[in-house]
Amino acid sequence: HLASPYTLDGHSTGAALQAGVDVPIDPHWSLNLDVKKVDLSTHVYGTSGADQGVLKLDPLVVGIGLGYRY
Repeated sequence: HLASPYTLDGHSTGAALQAGVDVPIDPHWSLNLDVKKVDLSTHVYGTSGADQGVLKLDPLVVGIGLGYRY
């Protein structure tokens, strides 16, 4: 854990957009592929508590999964 002179809000809000597909492999197994675009922002504060601006995060998250149906 590295010390930082900055802190972030304890919460943030944002939006997420997701698209995905399940690809059947056989009657029981399937492959799941999905992509998520996330848009988050939060305020950054200095050691004195002064607002230093807004930190914007917008990662693109790619997921691969394996599913099994009984």
